[in-house]
Amino acid sequence: MAAPTLSPKNPELRIAKLRKAQAGGWYNGVKLDGRSVDPMTADMIVKIYDGLSPENRAKFIEMPYPKMVAIGMGLINKGVLTWKVGSDRRKLARHTIRRVG
Repeated sequence: MAAPTLSPKNPELRIAKLRKAQAGGWYNGVKLDGRSVDPMTADMIVKIYDGLSPENRAKFIEMPYPKMVAIGMGLINKGVLTWKVGSDRRKLARHTIRRVG
């Protein structure tokens, strides 16, 4: 099997970049679709991605970055996901995203 190409629209590369941003610091240098990705937004997108079926994962990860963020924020606003930001002094912002219900 051939190695995946490094195309910007490669789903494996896109989720790998998001996971790197999720684990990295605030100035991680990760860009997706030409936009910088912060750890909190990356965490939100990765949590949504991990909760989807394989068919929906493929559709979701190929969406433009702003659309993925809009979907995530819409789910938070509807109460489907919760996003709690803690005050752990060792990290800039600790947060959890979980399904409600």
